Amino acid sequence: MFAHVPGLRRLHRLRLYALFELLYPGFSPGSLVARRVAALALGHLRAQVSDPGLRRQLRPDYPLGCKRILLSDDYYPALMRGNAVLVTTPIGRIAPAGVETVDGRMHGLDILVHATGFAASDFLPGLAVSGPDGHDLGQCWRDGAEAYLGIMTAGFPNLFFLYGPNTNIGHNSILFMLECQFRLITRLLDGVVRRRARTVAVCPAAMRGYNEEIAARLARGVWAAGCGNWYRNEGGRITNNWPGSTLEYWYRLRYPDSDAFIYDAPASGDTAPFRHQGEMADART
Repeated sequence: MFAHVPGLRRLHRLRLYALFELLYPGFSPGSLVARRVAALALGHLRAQVSDPGLRRQLRPDYPLGCKRILLSDDYYPALMRGNAVLVTTPIGRIAPAGVETVDGRMHGLDILVHATGFAASDFLPGLAVSGPDGHDLGQCWRDGAEAYLGIMTAGFPNLFFLYGPNTNIGHNSILFMLECQFRLITRLLDGVVRRRARTVAVCPAAMRGYNEEIAARLARGVWAAGCGNWYRNEGGRITNNWPGSTLEYWYRLRYPDSDAFIYDAPASGDTAPFRHQGEMADART
């Protein structure tokens, strides 16, 4: 049908997008949507897990969305199998015979899988990036990565990020966020070409104000609700997630503040890097 019905793929994508975007209010602790979705999740738990003790172990002690939401139809049934045991007591030590929990119990095993996760807040794994003034980006980000709109950091002209700081989302597809970034970066590069400039950079004041706003909003959100998650770095700063809806992000990148970007050596008096109402220009290379 996708191959033969014009527009069907686009309509299908719009349906999926709208369905997931409707979940965004559920990431506001205490909201009506959050309560409804939590009730739905707990109803699913009751329907699939008959053991009350196991249900108590599996019930989260944090608001829905504080940790990454698991979409699975076989997780609970797997824990209900006779050869599976869920142990939530903290680990005291790992011994040759198995794992000993802090209550003194030894859990014998043949194989131990040490699932360490991933360094989600490390935005420069194995990379050393220096700006024209000699500043090291790793040092600039030592307390947590930050960027303007998630795509540029002050002091590093012509350096663009995709899926950069504070652009991850918990309710919809990251592909939509990336497409917004592609469009804005293309327009910025087009501005460089039109001006015959060498670089484009973000204004430090604009980046500072933007990140202060983002940090304040994130502090009120579900990801700061007290659970341990991969959205925060070791210092507790949320460096991964975007606090708003994807529609807000689209709008801010579609109609950005032209004063936030600085072009060097303009060739003419043309100082507006963006066309009327954010109309996207064709990129020229």
